[in-house]
Amino acid sequence: MTKRKKKNRKRLIITISTIVSLLIVSLLTQILIHNNNVPVIYSRNKNYFKGSIYSPNAAANLLDSLYNGENILISPLNANIALANFYNGSDNKSEKEISKYFNNDKTATNNNLLNKLQNLKIKNNNKKKEKYEKYIGVLFSRNYNNLKNQDISRLSQKDKEELVLIIRKIELFFNQSTNKMKDKDIEKYSLSDKERAYNSYVIKEKIDSILVQYENYIINNNITNYNELYIDNNKRTKIEKNYLDITQKYNTKITTINYNDKTADETINNHLLTSTNNSIFKIFNSNNLTSKDIISINSLTFNSKWKNIFQGEYNVAEEFTDYEENHYLVDVMYSEEKYYYENDEAYGFAKDFEDEKYSFVGILPKENKEFRVSTLNLESFLETKKTTKVSVGIPKFKIESTNNLIDLFKKENINGIFADSANLHLISDKELKVGVMLQQESLTIGEYGTAENKVKNSPLSTKTSEKDSKRVVLNKPFVFLIINNETNDVLLIGRFNRPNQK
Repeated sequence: MTKRKKKNRKRLIITISTIVSLLIVSLLTQILIHNNNVPVIYSRNKNYFKGSIYSPNAAANLLDSLYNGENILISPLNANIALANFYNGSDNKSEKEISKYFNNDKTATNNNLLNKLQNLKIKNNNKKKEKYEKYIGVLFSRNYNNLKNQDISRLSQKDKEELVLIIRKIELFFNQSTNKMKDKDIEKYSLSDKERAYNSYVIKEKIDSILVQYENYIINNNITNYNELYIDNNKRTKIEKNYLDITQKYNTKITTINYNDKTADETINNHLLTSTNNSIFKIFNSNNLTSKDIISINSLTFNSKWKNIFQGEYNVAEEFTDYEENHYLVDVMYSEEKYYYENDEAYGFAKDFEDEKYSFVGILPKENKEFRVSTLNLESFLETKKTTKVSVGIPKFKIESTNNLIDLFKKENINGIFADSANLHLISDKELKVGVMLQQESLTIGEYGTAENKVKNSPLSTKTSEKDSKRVVLNKPFVFLIINNETNDVLLIGRFNRPNQK
């Protein structure tokens, strides 16, 4: 072999070795990146984390932390309020763990969270409508709202009269200001012979009328911030006054019930149902609880009309394709909007609700594959907002999500409040720990707003033009936010992977 051939061969071997080495280094780097990117809520070394647990990227990290492949919806604010309730009741080790999470002492943390609560347009308690909401709850909990004519016709006379009585009480309580009847008189109301003789068509017509009326009632630009703590009354626990004062500021109710009572679960679920505009049904089971366990249940319910409602005549049946290339036929609502976003990872739009204080932001990743929300860099994304004509398509959908906040906060190295030695002595001198910490969220998106669209729309010019400069159709897995336009706070963050899921 000549010297030149030997030299060329040596160069070839070196070149091949270099390429192989680079490939190995690249592979190892990807493995390390993947391992380091296991979702960890609010990790201070996240690529897109900028230091505040209230940032959009922190909301994305939170979503990643609880994501299990299903559709999911989370309220970052309410998760933090639930934890703050126990921060205010903790001392020693438990207090230090939570302090590291908030990166603030209790006073600063409370001031921050309470300011954020004040920025919300919280629903005012309407004492005159409590009874109305109670009987609406009965209608929903017994599934009467889903009855068809043939179902009603098969009811016994006794059951039919019971249904009509519920309907009449709903009507009377809703119109109490005009009929001037007192609560006790409506509660004692007896059916007339004419009402007892209602046929299935009349009953169905009245149920449908009530549902339309109720949709108008709840979609009135309000936010319901529900927090409740349950303590077993077998311990005869006395709650410290200072603790009661601060939880009251957080709209948190403390209720004592007997965990061994067969009606305990029903009580908790009914409280949740009536406190969330009848949008959330049975989620709780008290099995395996001890008398030391505190139960924490919370939910943030957002209700509003669109500024520009969708017109059903412009809806289109289109395919929605998930990551596994499964195809679903969905009802896509179209309208023309004016806000567009785009960064390197995603593009999307904003659609305003009625008072323009809040918006729905729809976000589509550019790559059609499984993704982590934190990699979309939501802060960068929201900073790209520009005004331009954009044709948007949103599938009608509903998400119900039960989030275990104990799992969430344990990933943030908060363990003390869940242990037998919880150090919650600022709540009570009794030994207590957090046994259940659930957040339940529900959101419906329809033509009218955050509702199932039983209300008939009035004509509006929302038909899209083929000359739109931008077009965003949510026909594959997407992320969405309900965002406060004044503060940029994320009220709700969700991920929709496929239709026909709870």
